[in-house]
Amino acid sequence: MVKRMYPDTFSELKAQVRQAGLLKRVPIRGTIEMVGIVVALVGALVTMEMWNPFLLGFFMTIVFTRAVFVSHDILHLQYFKNKKLSFRLSYPFSAIILSNSSSWWDYKHNINHHTYCNIIEKDEDIRALDGAFT
Repeated sequence: MVKRMYPDTFSELKAQVRQAGLLKRVPIRGTIEMVGIVVALVGALVTMEMWNPFLLGFFMTIVFTRAVFVSHDILHLQYFKNKKLSFRLSYPFSAIILSNSSSWWDYKHNINHHTYCNIIEKDEDIRALDGAFT
């Protein structure tokens, strides 16, 4: 049986994450993903008459879900070191593709969610589905 050692503090965990290379920015991947999403959306728009509606819906669900994660990663500065570049890319990307305000999301997620992470009374991301069942 293998005994695993888990970090006792956040700083130890972060050091392990950094050592594994998980905090490195990946500008090439970010660029490829953004271009891929735009190409997929344009391709779907141009060929939508040829698709079965259910297949088109399934395809668009995958594309938009990926777009949300790309927008999330851009706003967390995962792709580019330059903060200005990240925001200049994220605002039109989120607004045009997702119909979402990056500044609203930046405040809601980075300030509200990360300040009160997983505190039921304060973290709005936990209560996000409250309205789905009313």
